[in-house]
Amino acid sequence: MSKKNNNVLFTDNNLNTFHKDVKAIAKGEIGLVSANALFVKHFTTMFKDQKNIHLNLTNPNTKRSNLTKDQYVKVLDVIAQAIFNAKDYKLFKCADITQSYGFKKKTASYKAKATAKRKLQMQPASRCNKLVATLEKASTPTKGKGASRQGTKYEQIDKLFTTLITKLNANANDKSIKFVDKNDLESIKGHITKARACISKA
Repeated sequence: MSKKNNNVLFTDNNLNTFHKDVKAIAKGEIGLVSANALFVKHFTTMFKDQKNIHLNLTNPNTKRSNLTKDQYVKVLDVIAQAIFNAKDYKLFKCADITQSYGFKKKTASYKAKATAKRKLQMQPASRCNKLVATLEKASTPTKGKGASRQGTKYEQIDKLFTTLITKLNANANDKSIKFVDKNDLESIKGHITKARACISKA
């Protein structure tokens, strides 16, 4: 626990660097490849001589991680500040739509704002997963000729879980898909997340 509490990412300077790198990747300010490379360079420098540095961005609710749950929330907030404009960030942080925007529950305006908020709330975690994948890829030695492009069996299965949740989120409002109850989608995603957490690399 002390290792997590002393995570070097959570210094003002390092969080500021992380924020700038995420923003550069999201906005394509210097090109995606260059932005990702700069992010990896900075993150590697932060965690010099530490193995599995991707664990410093990994969701502790689903996998082994070097973050506490509170630290992960902080990471998502920094990402949100980097990828959202002020208007979207306000909605992302909004605790009560009625109080913040004056829309009464069950009205069309309230429902539209709630839907927009749900979509925004998915983005920081999705972006964080991509950053984790970038760090993992950067630290994985290039495989020789004939190696599987699909990755290890664990990576293939883990990717399927991630893809499934992404597809569910992307089609949550598709009228051609009918969920029996409004809570079914979240329930399904919860079961998938729990199943994903039951496997790990050997």
